[in-house]
Amino acid sequence: MIDSILQFLIGIGILQSLLLGSVLILSYGKNRLISMILGIILLLASFLLLSELLDLLNIGQSFKRLRRYSILLDLVLVVLIWWLTLTITGKMTRFSKADYIHLLPFAIGLLWLETGFNWYGNESPGTFSHIPDAIGIFLAYKGVIWAIYVVGCIRIISSKKLQISDFPNKVRKRLLQKLIWPFIGISSISFFCFWLMFFGIDLPIDSDYLGAILITAFVYFLTLSILWEPHLFIRTRGESIWPKYHRSKIDSALDSDYLQRLRNYLEQEKPYLDKKLSLHALAQTLGISPNTISRIINEQLGQSFNDLINTYRLQEVKQKLVDPKHDNKTILALAFESGFQSKASFNRVFKKIEGKTPSEYKESFRSHPTL
Repeated sequence: MIDSILQFLIGIGILQSLLLGSVLILSYGKNRLISMILGIILLLASFLLLSELLDLLNIGQSFKRLRRYSILLDLVLVVLIWWLTLTITGKMTRFSKADYIHLLPFAIGLLWLETGFNWYGNESPGTFSHIPDAIGIFLAYKGVIWAIYVVGCIRIISSKKLQISDFPNKVRKRLLQKLIWPFIGISSISFFCFWLMFFGIDLPIDSDYLGAILITAFVYFLTLSILWEPHLFIRTRGESIWPKYHRSKIDSALDSDYLQRLRNYLEQEKPYLDKKLSLHALAQTLGISPNTISRIINEQLGQSFNDLINTYRLQEVKQKLVDPKHDNKTILALAFESGFQSKASFNRVFKKIEGKTPSEYKESFRSHPTL
């Protein structure tokens, strides 16, 4: 009875992993890289669960190669978790050629598996028969690689000096709690139980089955998390898709944090003084996507990017117009110093916002300094 329930839950977990993993890989949400890595993790999880399900159904021997290669997936999953940690903490924004060096442990494991020994369905060991317990040595190799990456993830998570990214700290913490820590916990428990059994300590449940149960539970948990806050992972097209969650608290927190970072940067660093300032350059400096910045300016301030930048430039000109230190400069010179590219655009913006020409404003201010 218990085995039947376990088989059913794992089977549902497999289907869920395949479906959700495919959706994440094909999605174009706010955080494309995170979605893609998560999708691959879920697809590999479905592969692992399928391998365990076949074993539970006592048909694993009919799928020797599937069972054979499933033991290598830990070496890929731990690298994906490493990349996911780097992405969430702002240390990685896209894949580079150097990142693929992390797949070297998997390549070594694959070579070892293909040339070193036969894993399933063969009573005679392979060419490593002269080494005591070749399988144990291989699993020890996996354990060392796992430990190196898990310790690296923990060090990054614990670091107080995180990179600027699209996530405010409280959102990062929630993502790390939902994505990274569960994996570390599940893999740690599974490895620990395996080695207990390896050294002859009996446990109520096989370590592989325990791992399958924990992975299935994580898949369910991750599915609920994504359905609760889909905008972080999956592209949604308006209120018709999951309207209840379209503008959640975490989404509002992100927007507020982005807007505050934008204002602080504009006021403290004054990048608008650069005539060539672009939305892309500003987004790259802040570590926020251009589309996100444009949307927030439009939704929160009711302006376009150019309108916002010209507003700050205009404020700069107004301050200089009434400052005696700049009396020896022409109004046009002050406009160029403040980031405007032409006389026509400056006069147009000034007239539109102030309702008067720069000369009229200067005279009115001297007549009425409180303006």
